[in-house]
Amino acid sequence: MKRAWALAALLLITLTGCEMYSEADVRQTIEAVQQTLVATIELTASSPTVSTKAPTPVTTPRPGETPKPTGTPAPTATPIPDPEPILLSGKGDDTVEIDTMGQIWIAHIKGNASGRYFSVVTYDSAGEHLDSLVETVDPYDGLRLIDFMATAQITSFGVTATGEWSIELFPFTREYLIPYVMTVPGTVSGAGDTLVLLSGESPDVATITGNAGARDFVVVGYGDSLDVLIDTADPYAGTLVLDPNTILLEITAVGDWTIEVTAK
Repeated sequence: MKRAWALAALLLITLTGCEMYSEADVRQTIEAVQQTLVATIELTASSPTVSTKAPTPVTTPRPGETPKPTGTPAPTATPIPDPEPILLSGKGDDTVEIDTMGQIWIAHIKGNASGRYFSVVTYDSAGEHLDSLVETVDPYDGLRLIDFMATAQITSFGVTATGEWSIELFPFTREYLIPYVMTVPGTVSGAGDTLVLLSGESPDVATITGNAGARDFVVVGYGDSLDVLIDTADPYAGTLVLDPNTILLEITAVGDWTIEVTAK
């Protein structure tokens, strides 16, 4: 823009200083210069504005410097699925191996339809006897708990039987398979070998009756520890104190039983 004004001034000075040009020539030249200036101003106004601001510098990591990571969302943890149920079955005496995978299991045991002698025991990896789950001369259909607080894992079952039998294992996480659920305070009645899950308030006192036929009657409580509450071959009716952290009762019985639990 300044260059255009300087050019106009130079032309005026030059023309007025020359005698060969008339006054009409000077005026014509001035008008041409004015038109040129107007065109230059309009062109300048319509041209895009060029910013003279320095661009934002890009930060380049120094040698040996690790760039900070961008905010990447943390990966979502994938839950580990429960083990699938395991079915073991056979006929007559047998020893069957089992991998309990460090899990707690509910064992549904059936057998001895003919009413002979029926026994199911457990062994560890060294072949040492761990527990007697079933020992009866009656037809059997009951639930037992496997590896709840075991110091050694079961690796095999030893079965003594006449006729067919089955042992079906379910992960303890599938608590809906437990047939009896008591809301404390409350009362539950049942028969035979089974499990009772306690829910609601912390248990305090249990009143238990059972074993009218004077057979084998055992009640075990599970919580922070294993607590044998009753182990008798006589008819039983009594009251005892439960650990407030008890969450499960395991009953070994022939015939009916009733358990009433009060709240802490």
